[in-house]
Amino acid sequence: MKHENNQPLAVRPVAAEDLAAIKQLMVSGTPVIGRYVLREWAAEQQVAEAILSHQYAEGESAGNIILVAEHAGKLAGFVELQSLAGYQFCALSFSIGHILHRSDSLSVCHAQKLLTLDQSLLGQGCISLCVIDTAVETEQAAVQASLLDAALRFVEQSCALFPEGIYVAVPGKPEFWAGIGERLTGIGELSVSHSHAELLPQSPLYESFIKAPLCAVLPETPVPAEKASAHTALASWLTAQGFSWQKKLYPIDGGLIYQWAKH
Repeated sequence: MKHENNQPLAVRPVAAEDLAAIKQLMVSGTPVIGRYVLREWAAEQQVAEAILSHQYAEGESAGNIILVAEHAGKLAGFVELQSLAGYQFCALSFSIGHILHRSDSLSVCHAQKLLTLDQSLLGQGCISLCVIDTAVETEQAAVQASLLDAALRFVEQSCALFPEGIYVAVPGKPEFWAGIGERLTGIGELSVSHSHAELLPQSPLYESFIKAPLCAVLPETPVPAEKASAHTALASWLTAQGFSWQKKLYPIDGGLIYQWAKH
């Protein structure tokens, strides 16, 4: 893929010399995937582990994979894949179900959604992080597409590290954590990170008690095209690549979790 100035955009495995640029992207870049992962991401450790993962033979490592996009000798972004997510990466999610309260004798029939925190994603791979350089704002979509496409191709070709497929959490809304997580843990949205999902209760959450935060991420009416965000574009791209939403939400901001299974 090429940029508007016709210089090629190269996607390759991370190298040790990329560490400084990655640290800079962590501060000044745009996290299109994994905003809350980035808050606790240890660059030195993750890059070192990814370099080892690339060096191992197929099937010998179950760690992380980092791919970087390079343009004119400068890093334009990077993406991280986690194999066997949950063993080294918190893979909790909210599953959406339904419950019916019905009593003919009391003339009651009331259905509502039910959120249950589970570990059904345990053992699946995921795209945990994708950060794009804000300096290429007019071409962020191209960089993002190149990185995610390369990540998907890597998963397709890696049978041992990603035997089933991967999932991606599309960014949700801060109101989701404010209305659920912050009330339960006392941790504000500006301080919460990915691992705080482990503090959420295992007991079901009823829609009638969390209607506002749930509506923030699951609007009853479609979003007009003119108001569609970059997150909507990401969801559309994932759908076009064969990802599907299996009624799972990211537990921090309620973002929709899209899953892709190998055929």
